[in-house]
Amino acid sequence: MGKATGGLVQQLSSCCVRITNSDTLFNGSFGSFFSALWVYRRRILEIYRGFLKESLFWAVYPFLVNFTKLQI
Repeated sequence: MGKATGGLVQQLSSCCVRITNSDTLFNGSFGSFFSALWVYRRRILEIYRGFLKESLFWAVYPFLVNFTKLQI
Protein backbone atom coordinates (compact mmCIF):
# COMPACT_ATOMS: atom_id res chain seq x y z
CA MET A 1 0.00 0.00 0.00
CA GLY A 2 2.73 2.45 1.03
CA LYS A 3 4.77 1.55 -2.03
CA ALA A 4 1.86 2.15 -4.39
CA THR A 5 0.93 5.56 -2.96
CA GLY A 6 4.60 6.58 -2.88
CA GLY A 7 4.90 5.77 -6.58
CA LEU A 8 1.75 7.73 -7.34
CA VAL A 9 2.99 10.77 -5.42
CA GLN A 10 6.32 10.54 -7.25
CA GLN A 11 4.54 10.44 -10.62
CA LEU A 12 2.33 13.42 -9.73
CA SER A 13 5.24 15.51 -8.48
CA SER A 14 7.34 14.78 -11.57
CA CYS A 15 4.36 15.72 -13.74
CA CYS A 16 3.94 19.01 -11.85
CA VAL A 17 7.65 19.77 -12.19
CA ARG A 18 7.45 19.08 -15.93
CA ILE A 19 4.48 21.45 -16.27
CA THR A 20 6.11 24.28 -14.30
CA ASN A 21 9.44 23.88 -16.12
CA SER A 22 7.99 23.95 -19.62
CA ASP A 23 7.71 27.43 -21.11
CA THR A 24 5.74 26.02 -24.04
CA LEU A 25 2.72 25.69 -21.77
CA PHE A 26 2.40 29.47 -21.58
CA ASN A 27 4.01 30.45 -24.88
CA GLY A 28 2.26 27.91 -27.07
CA SER A 29 -1.33 27.82 -28.27
CA PHE A 30 -2.29 26.14 -25.00
CA GLY A 31 -1.07 29.19 -23.08
CA SER A 32 -2.89 31.63 -25.35
CA PHE A 33 -6.06 29.58 -24.87
CA PHE A 34 -5.72 29.90 -21.10
CA SER A 35 -4.93 33.62 -21.26
CA ALA A 36 -8.03 34.13 -23.43
CA LEU A 37 -10.05 32.18 -20.87
CA TRP A 38 -8.62 34.39 -18.14
CA VAL A 39 -9.56 37.54 -20.05
CA TYR A 40 -13.09 36.37 -20.84
CA ARG A 41 -13.71 34.53 -17.56
CA ARG A 42 -16.31 37.05 -16.35
CA ARG A 43 -18.27 36.86 -19.62
CA ILE A 44 -18.07 33.05 -19.59
CA LEU A 45 -19.34 33.00 -16.00
CA GLU A 46 -22.23 35.30 -16.92
CA ILE A 47 -23.21 33.05 -19.83
CA TYR A 48 -22.88 29.97 -17.62
CA ARG A 49 -25.04 31.47 -14.87
CA GLY A 50 -27.67 32.56 -17.37
CA PHE A 51 -27.68 29.08 -18.88
CA LEU A 52 -28.09 27.52 -15.45
CA LYS A 53 -31.00 29.80 -14.59
CA GLU A 54 -32.71 29.13 -17.91
CA SER A 55 -32.25 25.37 -17.72
CA LEU A 56 -33.54 25.41 -14.16
CA PHE A 57 -36.58 27.40 -15.32
CA TRP A 58 -37.32 24.93 -18.13
CA ALA A 59 -36.87 22.02 -15.73
CA VAL A 60 -39.39 23.49 -13.25
CA TYR A 61 -41.82 25.10 -15.75
CA PRO A 62 -43.79 21.94 -16.70
CA PHE A 63 -44.37 21.12 -13.04
CA LEU A 64 -45.60 24.65 -12.41
CA VAL A 65 -48.01 24.44 -15.36
CA ASN A 66 -49.37 21.09 -14.19
CA PHE A 67 -49.69 22.37 -10.64
CA THR A 68 -51.67 25.46 -11.71
CA LYS A 69 -53.93 23.29 -13.88
CA LEU A 70 -54.68 21.14 -10.86
CA GLN A 71 -55.44 24.20 -8.75
CA ILE A 72 -57.88 25.75 -11.22
